[in-house]
Parts: sequence; structure tokens; C-alpha cells
Amino acid sequence: MHEFQVIPKVTSLGLNEQELAFLSRVMNGPHQDIFDTMGRPEVHKVTDIMTWILKTYGKDKLPQSRLTRVHFHSLTFHMLSVQPESWSNIKSAVAAGSRAAGLQACDTDILNQDLSELRIPDVLKLYNGGEDVMFDVDNPVMTFGHDGFQFALSPVLVCKNPLKTVGLGDAISATGLLYSTYRGVDL
Repeated sequence: MHEFQVIPKVTSLGLNEQELAFLSRVMNGPHQDIFDTMGRPEVHKVTDIMTWILKTYGKDKLPQSRLTRVHFHSLTFHMLSVQPESWSNIKSAVAAGSRAAGLQACDTDILNQDLSELRIPDVLKLYNGGEDVMFDVDNPVMTFGHDGFQFALSPVLVCKNPLKTVGLGDAISATGLLYSTYRGVDL
């Protein structure tokens, strides 16, 4: 089945940095070179690609589409992008996915600074044309609007000595989806 037929059939899409970059490249999206330079993804480039996915394959562009949510996860941060009328509780959802990543990777019930660390940059550009934002360790989960979509970004407590990484992406996406509140769409 062609990608133009599959993507509009799903309500939510979960992608890691390689999947996001590959999707952008094969579907002629923004930042196609991100695939070649993807050591630590830049927030504003991820925002651009997520916005492009929702604008190109979401229900605003294709009335028969169900796509209203994209969840991105990488080693250093996770981000959700949604159509605000279709989803809520995204701040809790992205935080829960980030927490699940650290707990599973460290194979523990409680994370602490001996087991994990933050690797998110101190200064972030949330989207192209936006101001630089200082990361606030006391208020780590950020929300912002861009091009009609709502975003939530959470840092990841990165496990210093990972013990369980198999299925980590699935656990992140499933946990984030579990904490999201779907309001539905008119089809």
C-alpha cells in the first residue's frame, strides 16, 4: 500500500529520529539532510517536520484523513504535536513517555541522578523564526503553539548504563498514547 494511502488512515503516528528523518526524505519534506546529520536532533527541525506531516497528511489537508497526532521520541527529548481540537493532556502524555523511557532503560522503579542524566541543551529554538528558550530544570515540560498545532516537549532522563532497550520505542509511544486524551474527529 502506498504511503499516501496508509498515513491518513491512522489517528496517531509515533516516530523516532531515524523514522522521522526517513519519512521526510522519502516524502520530499523539510530538512531532508537531517538524515545525514542526526546525532542530536534539533528541536526546531523536528517541529518543522512534525508540522509538515500534519499539514500535508492531516485532516485539514485531506478531509478523509484521521491523522491528528504525531509523537516523536529521541534519546534526549520527546515531543508531541496535535490538532488541539482532537487531543488534550499532551503535557502529561509526553512527560509519561519520557519517564517510561528512563525507567525501562535503567530497569528500575525509581530514577535518580546516579542512574540517569539530562542531555537536553540549555538553550532551545522551538521552531524556525522563534526565540531561543532557556531550558528550565524546575519546569522541564514545555508547551507551545505553532502553525495552528499544539506541541509539548519533555526532556528524557537518559539512563547512564542502560539494561533494557529492546521495545523501548514501543513503550514510549504506548505510554504517551495512554496518557493522551483523544476527543475524536468528524469523518
